[in-house]
Amino acid sequence: MKYTLSENDVINYEGVTLYRVIALCDITNLSGEVIARKGDQGGYIEKECNLSQEGKAWVHKNAKVYGKAQVLGDSQVCDYAIVYGDVKIKDCCMVGDHAQIFEHAEVKGCCLVSGHAKIHGHATIRFGAIITDYGEVSGHAVVEGQVMEHGKVSGNAYVPFGDVIAGNCEVCGDGDEVS
Repeated sequence: MKYTLSENDVINYEGVTLYRVIALCDITNLSGEVIARKGDQGGYIEKECNLSQEGKAWVHKNAKVYGKAQVLGDSQVCDYAIVYGDVKIKDCCMVGDHAQIFEHAEVKGCCLVSGHAKIHGHATIRFGAIITDYGEVSGHAVVEGQVMEHGKVSGNAYVPFGDVIAGNCEVCGDGDEVS
């Protein structure tokens, strides 16, 4: 086991009881940098299934993960990020700042979700995608590129690697590639 739940540091958030995680061993990121030392306090989770005991996955100080949400592999949720619902964050993704990921979204494959980004619905963020600066992805959209600066992607839109949706641009698609 790499962490335990604190019975002494419990909060009520949105009607859900969350427990602070405490590292039981040093936890490193993929480059070997220590992100939590034995005894360090992490963020808050509702239950053990929210944060994998395997890999290098970690929830940092002020982040919250609850519901059926899972942080797996080598992914990290940090800063003031909130992950809830039936969400999966896996592989080596970084979710930070004030990002929110909820409902049935999935983030996988070394992606970055930060700023005040929102990912929800059945959206899939994958293959190195970057969602930041108030970017929003919803519906059944699949993003492999970048969504930033208040850009929005929804419906069944597909944003391939290399494409950027930014500057209040809104894309609602039927699965066709965005160019």
